Amino acid sequence: MVVHAKDEPYLATSIPKRVRIFEWIQEEQQICLLSPYTDLIKVLLLDGNVKEGKKWQTTHSDIAREISKNLANNALIAKVNCGIWDMTRPLEEDSQLQIFRFDDDEGHDTFWHSSAHILGQSHETEYGCKIFIGPCTTRGEGFYSDVFCGDSGLNDDYFKLIEAGALKAVAKKQPFQQFVITLVEARECAAGMAKKMSQFTSKLFAILMKMLLDIEDDPAWHTAETEDEDAGETSNYSVGQECLDRLSISLGGNPIVPVAFEQLLAYLAAPEWQKRLAALIALAQIAEGCSKVMIKNLEQVVTIVLNSSPDQHPHVRLAATNAIGRQLSTDLGPYLQVQYHQGVFPALAAAMDDFQNPRVETHAASALLNFSDNCTHDILAPYFDGIVCKLLVLLQNGKQMVQEGALTALTSVVDSSQDHFQKYYDVVIPYLKAIWLMQLISPLVEEVKSIWFDNRLQRDFSRFVLPRLDNRLRRDLSRFEF
Repeated sequence: MVVHAKDEPYLATSIPKRVRIFEWIQEEQQICLLSPYTDLIKVLLLDGNVKEGKKWQTTHSDIAREISKNLANNALIAKVNCGIWDMTRPLEEDSQLQIFRFDDDEGHDTFWHSSAHILGQSHETEYGCKIFIGPCTTRGEGFYSDVFCGDSGLNDDYFKLIEAGALKAVAKKQPFQQFVITLVEARECAAGMAKKMSQFTSKLFAILMKMLLDIEDDPAWHTAETEDEDAGETSNYSVGQECLDRLSISLGGNPIVPVAFEQLLAYLAAPEWQKRLAALIALAQIAEGCSKVMIKNLEQVVTIVLNSSPDQHPHVRLAATNAIGRQLSTDLGPYLQVQYHQGVFPALAAAMDDFQNPRVETHAASALLNFSDNCTHDILAPYFDGIVCKLLVLLQNGKQMVQEGALTALTSVVDSSQDHFQKYYDVVIPYLKAIWLMQLISPLVEEVKSIWFDNRLQRDFSRFVLPRLDNRLRRDLSRFEF
């Protein structure tokens, strides 16, 4: 029998690469299993019985063993809610569970699917074929594997060789693990394919943009409480952001940026604030993966953000501020700082004047900090006076979140200003002392009030005494030393 010549260089590179991708995905998904959240979950069976398990720990095999030893020995696959899951995959939430044996259609499919993998392995390692499409399964008829063997054909002798290779693989009792992976996770082999599909990027980007529209204008968001930062956001909104980031990192700027600009401009022109918000969020999310191409189109990027800074809706104004401060300052720096500081600093200063929206003020101070990190002293010098004045105003804000943001930004500015800070010392230090001492005495005052005063006296104390105490402190505390 003449053995088909194997493409040894191909096998020497493709198989290790495949193993490497598998091991990387396996390691990433194993991290999820380390979740500290092992809350109890309920598992509803087909007969109406309910089993209890632990999130991220209990597997379908565990549930099968609770039902019967026979089921556990013969179970092949499970249906969890609407998806088919491997028996060893841990449950993640309350679920409806159905377990299948070989006699079930789903069991047949699983067994034949695994068998096709073994057949493909034998084709490749024993005969030297290249796996083409597959593995393919046909319900009720068995399994097959599409392979490419060059100019060679197959006969009964070759079938015996392939069968022997398959039996050898079975004898090793190789484990079977099911991984459902995204396009991004398969980027080493799938990203190139996606780039060649002209409509793929456009359609997927449009879907993710629509997910960003799933946000409400929750009244809690307009407060200055840190815990309300994400008020109004839905899971679709959060997932859309994450997917845009991962998609851009996977495919890069060349296929993403042209599609993005086309769709973002349409969203920015829309009357709905959610669409204008989505455009800015998307622009910021793709910056890391598309930085090289976006730097080449920096003027268009900056124009989009700065034109949105004075938007009528605070959500959009905040998104414009965050786009500069969180993503673009880092991913497009220092080009952004060098070329466009004359437009960015005034925009951030205006955002710090948004007194009706303390959340916007706070994020503007943070954006100033991040933007300044990539600025040289020469770039910052002309703006020092204006920046310090704006931050001092924010330090007088009664909201702790605003004060903390301003103080952090001021620290960065002081560090960047070097010796030039001397002229600001006598102005800034009294504010810092007052804030420091107020933070010390406020808890004590509240404790005294709660212990010694009844409700009426508390009202009078808050109305008459505290304002005078605060004013006096503002006048006199600058004389105190640390």
